[in-house]
Amino acid sequence: MFWPAKFVKCKPFQAHSAPCSHTRSLSQVLSDENRALLDVIRTSRPASISELSDLTGRKQGNLSRTLKTMSRYGLVRMEKSNRSVRPIAQAQGYQIMA
Repeated sequence: MFWPAKFVKCKPFQAHSAPCSHTRSLSQVLSDENRALLDVIRTSRPASISELSDLTGRKQGNLSRTLKTMSRYGLVRMEKSNRSVRPIAQAQGYQIMA
């Protein structure tokens, strides 16, 4: 699946309106570091944020905040099971269109 970033869920978002007012913010969320993070999530399929932390070397608190932001944009889905939360990438690629 490939989503143009301007059509990724933003709050508030209306399909008939101008492109999402959060485009600049979204481009920050899709920084080089965060795109690399999405690639790790997509390819490694970590079972938890803790496992993702081990894979990336990033602190769990940092990852939790980043993933929460990404989930608001629809870039990842957070799946809860037992005592862990598993990040799941929602698309294969992203494109920012102005």
